Parts: sequence; structure tokens; C-alpha cells
Amino acid sequence: MKNRFALTNPLRSLLGAAVLSSASLAMANDKVVLLTSWYAQAKQGGFYQAVADGLYEKQGLDVSIRMGGPQVNGMQLLVSKQADFIVNYDLQILKSVEQGLPVVAVAAPFQGDPQGLMTHADVNGLDGLKNKQVLVSTSGQQEWKTSPLRVMENSFDNSHFSFVHKANFGLFDQPQPASYDFRETDYGFEAETRVPIRNPEESFAITGTRAPITERHLVNRYYLPFSRRFGCMYPDSGIHHIIYNCATPIDDGRLMLVQWLYRNDSETDCPTQALIDWDAAITAEDRDILEATDPDACVDTRRRVELHMPSDKPGLVIRRQLLGLLEAHGESEVFASH
Repeated sequence: MKNRFALTNPLRSLLGAAVLSSASLAMANDKVVLLTSWYAQAKQGGFYQAVADGLYEKQGLDVSIRMGGPQVNGMQLLVSKQADFIVNYDLQILKSVEQGLPVVAVAAPFQGDPQGLMTHADVNGLDGLKNKQVLVSTSGQQEWKTSPLRVMENSFDNSHFSFVHKANFGLFDQPQPASYDFRETDYGFEAETRVPIRNPEESFAITGTRAPITERHLVNRYYLPFSRRFGCMYPDSGIHHIIYNCATPIDDGRLMLVQWLYRNDSETDCPTQALIDWDAAITAEDRDILEATDPDACVDTRRRVELHMPSDKPGLVIRRQLLGLLEAHGESEVFASH
């Protein structure tokens, strides 16, 4: 049975020293699967070049390289023996060892990594982290089969709450969308609104109140071209949850969505995982609707190929500002053929 290995980036030399003993485990014509941490990219070029140049073959190895990606759990594939080596990060390796997973770090291709720590104001150095809880984020990014414009419009659309999110906070019997107070800016716009929401028992810790119906006071911002701030305050409790979304286009029908959250409540008030799970369910509902929609949204609304209602105002402003940005850089809208 083959051992499982993880290539880590970066890692201290003590763990990287395991590479000295791993070479003796390779037998002639061994079939080896290497799983990278992301789609093919320059920093992983050496792995692919070694296949092309026959370097692995000269060492008696038949190496297949599989690409990672936003929905690929490398450690899970490694432990389940669907990969023999993976490219991973130091903290994930150490966490896996702490959990007793049968993995060994064998190399550190990079000795440095531009990672950062975000702290409260009372922490001025690494020694200030002593006896404090440190949270390491999981992957907060997903590949969606839609366009960034659709995502941005949806994030400011108050009319879909009662229907798309009726399983959690949407008030199905109150479908009238709340109106926005709009302020256009040089970066996009700010839109303020107050939205009544359903507050089931599973969201008591999220909202900070046990009232069956409560309110979200939203101060949302759109940043050209494809970023937004969801600023949510629950007046009944004073809890603030601020979420940022960035939608980066991959091609005409796909994007990479990154999301992170700031909060003023404590882990005692609401466990982090409970908050992640609550937001994940809502995000999944949005994703299902958007991926069922034509990603080719018309940017120039003067073409009048779509019909709109008053609650579409944020989306119409986004399209107008986006078209202005494109034209300012000498670009024009390209229409997909159907």
C-alpha cells in the first residue's frame, strides 16, 4: 500500500526533510497521481515540465497530474487514496497532522508565502497572540456558472427575498419589496433600506433576537465593476454583519466568487460555524436561481431587450455605470449569438 504525501507551500525544513526517505518508497513503473492546489498556473509549471521532459519516467515513475480547483478538497482525496501527492499549505498540513490523518509532508517548493494575520487593535506582534484564539479561514470562494453582472444585480434585488429565501428569512406572505434610499458615488453607489424578515429558531443566534419577525437595516454598497458590500444591522440586538463579495469573471458564463464576513458579536453569542452554515444556505439558493438564468445580461439597457420593474433600479444603475466604465476605456458591449 502506498503512503500518502502532501507537498506543502511553505513549510519548515524539519517537515520537509521527509523527502529524504520518500525516494526509497518508489518502485519501478510506479503509477503516481499528483493533485495540484489550483488550475494549471505558472508557479506549478515545474511539475508539468518534468512530465514533458520525461524526468519522472527516468526515475521509474508514471506520473499523472490532476488540477485542483475551488470545489476540490485535496486532503480528502489524498486520505481516500485518490491521489498520492497533493500541493497544499502549511497550516492545512499541520491541522491534518493534529487531527491524526496519515499524511507526511515531503517538500517545500516555496520558503515564503504572502499570508497575513488580521488582528484586533490590542495585538501589535506575534507575542500578542499568546492565549488568544486564532481562526484560520476555510476556502471562501466558489466557481459559479453565471456572470458577475447577474450576481451584482441579484445582491441588490429586494424583490426575490420572499420567494427565493422563503425557506429561511423570506416572508412569503409579504412579497412587496422594500424601497432603497440611493446615493450614487464615484466608486458605484450606496443603497440603504430596511427589510422585514422571518426569524426562525435556527436564526435566533444570528439575529440576536427571539422575535418571530425582525428587521434588517441594510447599508449596501456597489463597487465597480463587480464587488459589493452587504452591511446588515439588526436593530433589535445591535448586531452588525458586514459581508463583502467579489465576482471575478473566468469567461462569459463562469466566475469565481469570493466572500468574507466581519461581525461585532462574539463566538459565545453565535458560533462561527453556525453563522457560516446560515449564510451558506442563503448563498446556495441565490446560486441555484442565477445558474438557471441566461448569463448574457444586456449591459446597454437602451437596447430594451428586457423588461424591468421598480425594484430593478439597482441593477439598472449597475448596468449604466458599467457601460460608462467600458466606454471610458474604449470598450463596447459584445453581443452573444443565440
